Parts: sequence; structure tokens; C-alpha cells
Amino acid sequence: GRQRLAVLGSMLEMGQHSARVHDAVAREALDSPVELLVGIGEFASAFRRAGAPPSRVITASDVHSAWTALVPRLEPGAAILLKASRGVQLERMGPMVAAWAAEKQGQ
Repeated sequence: GRQRLAVLGSMLEMGQHSARVHDAVAREALDSPVELLVGIGEFASAFRRAGAPPSRVITASDVHSAWTALVPRLEPGAAILLKASRGVQLERMGPMVAAWAAEKQGQ
């Protein structure tokens, strides 16, 4: 089937519960059938705390760094979930994915 991946960016509204909530969501993501997880910001830290294997998880501090690390591992036709607080500006990855997909279609 298609490669499944989730790009998860910080949930900025969690306040004092931030680490606990990010850790819980990271564990759920690791227990899911998603093949490749990308953690940005607080999720990068949460995946590291969970001992996530580098073969399954990419961690980054920002959207651009995440995209740069993701591209070599991205398969044509992948199903990609993008989820983060608005302040993370994860929507900036949308045009990057679209341009990458268009380039792959042309090959």
C-alpha cells in the first residue's frame, strides 16, 4: 500500500501540561500503523523521550528542517497527515509537498 506518515508539530495551547500531553500523543503515534513520523518542536522532544527509533521517526526544530530531512524518505503516492497549532505554521509544508509531488509525477 501507500506509505503513511504523520507530521506532528507542537500543540502550543497546552500550558503546564505540554510535556505530558505531547508525550502521550507521541506514544499513541508510535503505537499506530503509521510508518514514518515527523516530530517538530515539542513533538521532536517527545519522540526522543519515548526512545523512538530513527528508522521510524524524524525530529526537527522547524518546518523547513523537517521537510529537508523528510524528502529523501518520502515515497510517491504517500498519504501525509499534517497537524500542529497554527503558530507552528505547518501549512508552509503544503506547497513543498505539492511541488515535490508534481516533480515526481513528471518523472
